[in-house]
Amino acid sequence: MTAAIVPFLQLYIDEERSNVIKDQNVIRQIAKLIGEIKVHLLKAYVDFYKSCFQLAAHTLSIPVSLHATNRKRLCERLKKIEGVPSGAIVLLQGGEQSQRYCTDTDVVFRQESYFHWTFGVLEADCFGAVEVDTACAILFVPRLPPEYAIWMGKIHSQEHFQKKYEVGEVFFTDEHYHYCFMMFLLLLLLLLL
Repeated sequence: MTAAIVPFLQLYIDEERSNVIKDQNVIRQIAKLIGEIKVHLLKAYVDFYKSCFQLAAHTLSIPVSLHATNRKRLCERLKKIEGVPSGAIVLLQGGEQSQRYCTDTDVVFRQESYFHWTFGVLEADCFGAVEVDTACAILFVPRLPPEYAIWMGKIHSQEHFQKKYEVGEVFFTDEHYHYCFMMFLLLLLLLLL
């Protein structure tokens, strides 16, 4: 877009660069090009901040793609280690939410560091899996009861978490045992063949 403006302006400004453009059509075309650039930059800005980790409005923004890069680096390192079988899966457990003593007051939640490094997930009681061969990420989030919405707000769908954390698949935590069992059966089948 900016490459189109430079030759355009050079056509209308003489070598001394002292003449002012007086043609209203030229001024309108320049304004239109600048407007298109602003829209393009605004869209890029919105796309960047749409999926990022940020604790408050004026704090550092970290794009979610950083966690995808971390997962790729993890998988590359694991592939280099002798003894890591083909089809290996890394399974990580996130931090658990706890209550203060026997009350209904939550202790301030802090995500488990390695889990956050790998997935960027902020919610409690999650699990994550990474397929070493493909670096495909699978996130397991808790299935919340309808009563949760009364006290804590909106209950998000699996698609919300998939988009928010840019992972391949999202399941509920009550489904991860079934997933792990199926992967175990698949691995066993591959070993027997």
